[in-house]
Amino acid sequence: MTLQSIGQVSPVFAETTANKGLERSELENDQQKNEQNQLIQDNLHIVEIPKVKTDSIDQSEHEVYTPETLDTSEPLENEKQVEPVAIAEEIIIDGYTYVKVGTRQAFLEAANSKKNIVLTADVELLSGDKAEIVAEFRLLGRTSKAVKKNKLTLNTFSETEQHRGLYALEASFGFGDVHVSDIFIDNKDNGGIISFEERIIGTQYFDAVEYTSNGGQAFVAKNGIIVINDSTFTQTSTLERYNKAFAETSHLFLSGKTTINHDGFSNDVRVGPFLSIQKSSISSGRVEILKNAVVSIETKKSFVTGTGYSDFTLEVGENAAFTLKVSGDLIEAPTSQRPLHYIFGEESAVTLMDESRKNKKTGMNLARFVPLRGRSGELVISAGMDLIIDSNNRYSLIEQETVEDAIPIVIPATTKRVILQNARSDSNAAYNGKIFNLIGNDKGNLFVNSSRIDLYRKGNLSVSTGAFINVTAAVNQNGRGKGNTKVISSTNRNFADTYAAIYEDEVAKIRFAAEVIVPLEIDDIKDTATKVTGISHPDATIQMSGFFTDGEAFNQTIDVSKDRTFSYQLPKTLKVGSTVSFSASVGGEGAVTRVEKQVIDTLPPSAEPLLQTVSINEVAELDLTKLVKNIQDNSGIPPTVEVANTLEAKVGRQQLTVRLTDGSNNFSEIIVPIFVYDENSRVFQTSEKSGFLLWGLGLEVYPEDVTGDITDYLNQRIERKVWSEVEELPSADFILESTDLEEIPLPGSYQANFTYKEYVLTVKIQVMDKKQKINVMIPKKVLFGSSDVLSNQIISPQYEVKNNSQTSITLSVLGLTEEAVSDFELVDLFDKDKQKQQASMSIKTEDAEVHLNTSMGEEVLGYLSGESSKAFRLQGSYFGTYEKILQPKYKIKLGFQVNDEK
Repeated sequence: MTLQSIGQVSPVFAETTANKGLERSELENDQQKNEQNQLIQDNLHIVEIPKVKTDSIDQSEHEVYTPETLDTSEPLENEKQVEPVAIAEEIIIDGYTYVKVGTRQAFLEAANSKKNIVLTADVELLSGDKAEIVAEFRLLGRTSKAVKKNKLTLNTFSETEQHRGLYALEASFGFGDVHVSDIFIDNKDNGGIISFEERIIGTQYFDAVEYTSNGGQAFVAKNGIIVINDSTFTQTSTLERYNKAFAETSHLFLSGKTTINHDGFSNDVRVGPFLSIQKSSISSGRVEILKNAVVSIETKKSFVTGTGYSDFTLEVGENAAFTLKVSGDLIEAPTSQRPLHYIFGEESAVTLMDESRKNKKTGMNLARFVPLRGRSGELVISAGMDLIIDSNNRYSLIEQETVEDAIPIVIPATTKRVILQNARSDSNAAYNGKIFNLIGNDKGNLFVNSSRIDLYRKGNLSVSTGAFINVTAAVNQNGRGKGNTKVISSTNRNFADTYAAIYEDEVAKIRFAAEVIVPLEIDDIKDTATKVTGISHPDATIQMSGFFTDGEAFNQTIDVSKDRTFSYQLPKTLKVGSTVSFSASVGGEGAVTRVEKQVIDTLPPSAEPLLQTVSINEVAELDLTKLVKNIQDNSGIPPTVEVANTLEAKVGRQQLTVRLTDGSNNFSEIIVPIFVYDENSRVFQTSEKSGFLLWGLGLEVYPEDVTGDITDYLNQRIERKVWSEVEELPSADFILESTDLEEIPLPGSYQANFTYKEYVLTVKIQVMDKKQKINVMIPKKVLFGSSDVLSNQIISPQYEVKNNSQTSITLSVLGLTEEAVSDFELVDLFDKDKQKQQASMSIKTEDAEVHLNTSMGEEVLGYLSGESSKAFRLQGSYFGTYEKILQPKYKIKLGFQVNDEK
């Protein structure tokens, strides 16, 4: 009979664990880079505007220009000094290729090579420098948002030369736009940042530009379009030369948060105006504030001059805020042949301020501030908007030409507020200060009002000449409020009687307002807030009252900025759960909006942890009420206290997590250190929050085991640990101080004192008699198997356990565990209904037989006297089939114990 090995039992125990690390894939990295690039592209994006139609239909798109149209002048001296340089390193930003430029020479070389440019350092162009650009040219002030913006200085002023600095020629420009972004510009060139030759039709985009100029001019693009987004422009002149307009163009679009300040050397408002519209192929003129923009323009010159337009439009988009302060004329030299349009979108906020009296300029026309001209001229006031037109130096605030079928000024009932105000001028107090002045001698309409009138003062209307029989003015269509007239329609006498120049004070004023005029939104207020923020009307005053955390009451007045936001820096935090009251009104008159906000509790409770000590046998009996002290919450209400975990019956530093939760579900978790000790430990508590736990395991040795230096021997052999309330500390600092153990000790009890800092732990040492020593030899593997189809017997070779010591010991089987078992099962009795291959097996010596199964307890297998052996084998019955080879593996655990000598 051949023995077929189908299994084994091993007394060797091992456990293996494996961990895997996760790595970011290349695909994820690429995706992250793409998302970052898209974010930069979004930040640099300029709003798209509609294409502007032109009146020129004779010019062919493919018109060819002769070489004579190009500039063939000799280079200036500075230009000759520029040495050609190699094109610098290229970089791709948002899909566009740029050349990195950090010097004047490199800039000129890259520009004349028709390359996009990104600055890596500040660059200054000098007089005589020329850089001709073509369509789709791009200029960036930095390579990424992570670095600072660089500055381009245009010191290229010239009285005579036509083309200098950055310029574009009609013959070579092509079709397209130019883009300037993320840059500082200091401009002293009176030919513009980028000069477009007169017949070029294209758009100049400026995004995130910070511009300063002394004696320069920002824009030259007579047939072009200028778009400015999220930028700041300051142009003035302290030089004794008359700089040109801020912009020579017909179309100016403003978006984002943009601020422009403009002045010039001359005191005459007509010299160097803000916008000069000269004759071009684009017949109309336009300044447009795009939707949601916040734009402020202050010019100490006239706003619009020139004769190169058939009509002009000032348009403010929906929900935009626009403030315009003008020291000269709003529109210089208006005529009936050039209709004027003022179009203000829904929910916009528009302020037109006449500052001619304040800035004491010359050359302006004091007859009117806002002229309305032409049959199609209009002033459109939209629903939900806020409009202020204010002057203190004009004969009339609004001068309207009363042509037949003129479009009336309509003030909707849903308008938030319209203020029309004109104060008397010192120069001509008897005549100045009207709201409306009607010119001409025709029939027409003045204005129609559907809002209520909050305030009305006489002296608001003026008629120049003529009967005006068919001119109508519906001052207060609803017949409500303080207006003393309802509808005026008839003759010159009616106008004269009703709107005579009689002043009750210095100001002629009408304020139209809806029933609810003041929006008020307050951001959430938290107990940690250092300031309060919100949104309201740009001219509103906010009253705020509440309580600080110490119970002190307060009242505060807050002004709203022109971008409709307001904030108040809190000197102290606010009382949690208290109510803060807000009210908003404009000018102390009209409707008041009230809002209440509760201070939100966001701070969790707090407490101080207390170090705990507990015996390993009493971990379940720890007093949880003493884990923390000084429990506090800003609400003043005691929080709930819970313990999130339990302790183990294990010596050492452990911790409990105490969770404190207040009524707003804010919670904090306090870590409480716990020292779990046993008979081998000693606790030294240095305060109620700190201490040390020392532990050392006693040693049992035989005399011959004690060798070498006693100190080194004990430091190496005795296992010991030390913990603080925070962590386990290095045991190398926990060393032997003293011991009574000798180099060749007799059997008996000894002790060793180990110290950590000034703290001492005594460890017991037991030197045993050699005859008590256990020294056994066991087999590594035990094979078993069955190949007898008829008897189904399980057999194994004979193995033995050898006792090498002099003392008698007891051999026991402590347990059996599965290691690798597939389709096999050890059972007590055969169960034919089970699908697995089954067997019943035992281990047998001459003294006893122990049945093996995975649920067995400890059983004695035999006794071995000193220096003896005990034979054993496996046996049993196999109830399965022999169709395939099975190889089950088990681990058997053997125990040995010294017998009592008695």
